[in-house]
Amino acid sequence: MDAAIKIDSNGHDTVLDSELREHMNVQAWLGCRVGARHRIVKHLGSGGMGHVFLAEHMTLGATVAVKILGTCARPAIVERFLTEAKLLAQLNHPNIVQVFDVGEMEDETPYILMEHVPGIDLSTWLQRSETLSVKRFLRILRQVACAVDHLHGQGIVHRDIKPPNIIVDPDANDALKLLDFGIAVREGTSDAAFAGGLLGTPSYMAPEQVEGSGCGKAADLYALGALALEVLTGKPPYDYSSMNLVLAAVLHERPGLPSERGIAIEGIDAVFERALARDPKARFASGGEFIEALARVLAGWKRRAEGHVEARRTPAWFPSWPELSEHLRARIFAT
Repeated sequence: MDAAIKIDSNGHDTVLDSELREHMNVQAWLGCRVGARHRIVKHLGSGGMGHVFLAEHMTLGATVAVKILGTCARPAIVERFLTEAKLLAQLNHPNIVQVFDVGEMEDETPYILMEHVPGIDLSTWLQRSETLSVKRFLRILRQVACAVDHLHGQGIVHRDIKPPNIIVDPDANDALKLLDFGIAVREGTSDAAFAGGLLGTPSYMAPEQVEGSGCGKAADLYALGALALEVLTGKPPYDYSSMNLVLAAVLHERPGLPSERGIAIEGIDAVFERALARDPKARFASGGEFIEALARVLAGWKRRAEGHVEARRTPAWFPSWPELSEHLRARIFAT
C-alpha cells in the first residue's frame, strides 16, 4: 500500500514515515519506560508521523499501544501529533481506537498511549486473497462506515481512510477498529503542520484532495467507496504503480468499476459511480447510506443467484460454483 504523503508547495515529495526512520532508532526505545506504569516490549510498526510499540503494564501485565513521535520533528508536527491525541480522546465508539493518555518520554519526545487492537490490518488480509461471503463483506464495510459517520458527527475528517489503517479481528466476529488519526482535522480549521501541501494516500484521495480545493467529509466518503471497491475486486479505483499516474487518473479518468473487473451484479456499478463521483455533492451523504445501497444490490443478486446459479457469472471474489459443496453454498448465502 502507498504511504501517506505530503507534497509541499515546492513540489518535493515527503514520505513521512520514511523520514522518521532515518532519524529514529527503533531499537533504542525497546525496554524504555512510558509514564509511570508501562514499559515498551515490542515494535509494532510505523505510522504517518511516528512509530507504534507494544507496552506492558509493569504490575498487571496488560498491554497497550504506544505511538511515539520522531525526535527530530519540527514544532508544527509536534502540535499536529498532540492534535491527534486530543481528537481521539473526544471519541467514544466501538470501531475507533481509544486513547488513554498523552505525555512525554524521558527525553521529552511526545507519546500517545492507546488501546492495543488485536487482529490484522485489512491491507494484509486482502493480500491473502481470502474469500468473503456477502454477509462478511458487508459486516466489515458497515463497521468502517459507522466509524466514519461517527467522526463526521463530531465534526472530524479523517483524511486517510485506507486498508492499512483498519484492523480486523477474525477471531472476534470480524470486530474492526479505525486507526491512525495522524492527519485528521476538525472540519473548517487550519492545519499548520501541512499548510500549502497535498495530503493523503493517492489511491484513496478524492479529486478535491488532489486539486487542493478542500478536503471535507465527502472526501472520507470517497475513500470509503475506494476501499469497498478494493475489498470487492482486489484493486483500488485506479490501479497504477506510479503515484503520479494515480494522481493524474483521479483527476482525468473514470474509476475502474466492478463490471470491468469480473463482478457481474446488476446495479453495482451505479452504486460505485455515485460513491466515487468527481463532484462531492453527487456522492452519498453518509457511510451508512452507501452501505445500505450496496446491501440492497447484493441482496437482490443473492435472491436471483439462489434460483439460477448456473445461469449467472460467478463474481471474482467467490470460488467457482463447481468447486463448492452444498455446505459452503449455504454459508455464502447465509443471512
